[in-house]
Amino acid sequence: MLKRAIPVILAAMLALSLTACNKDDSQSSGAGNDTPPSSSQTTTPGDDADDAKDGKEDEAPKEADTMSEKDYIAKVEELNTFAEDFTAATMEFVTVASASEPDIDEAKAAIEKIRDSKEGFLKFGEISNPPADYAEIHTKLSKSTKDFGDLVDKYADVLLKALDGEEDPALNTIESEVETVVNQMVADITEVEAIYNK
Repeated sequence: MLKRAIPVILAAMLALSLTACNKDDSQSSGAGNDTPPSSSQTTTPGDDADDAKDGKEDEAPKEADTMSEKDYIAKVEELNTFAEDFTAATMEFVTVASASEPDIDEAKAAIEKIRDSKEGFLKFGEISNPPADYAEIHTKLSKSTKDFGDLVDKYADVLLKALDGEEDPALNTIESEVETVVNQMVADITEVEAIYNK
């Protein structure tokens, strides 16, 4: 079963690492744009706060209710780190599982690291207060990140069964599921970047 499971997980890792590379490219191209929007947004609340203390009290709940663009973009960029965690855990598993006599305990520990890598994607999906301009795309992006997090969990179960010599029916479809979800994430992130760069 491992002979079938390893190529599938490598395909998932490759798809996600390509997403991370694309994201890195867009970050470097948009890095110059990062400061102006955030600094102009930061200045406005600060000036209002200096003008009137009463206004300061009124603004605090609004800031708590809606994430600033700067903070939201930082959260989107953080998805790259989660992708790197998934890739590193995947490589660790592949290295262990590809040995002539795999250490089952090591392989299981690596699978749990793969499973743990879902947390960042799921947490991003829980963001409920994106900036107004990003509300519509965030609904889609939060779904695709949650879907990927759920697939990571499902994938870990498939790999554990493969280690025990069992075949999980999910092995037949999970590669295409991962590809679909990752492609959706890429499209959603690209849309976020398009809004940011307007």
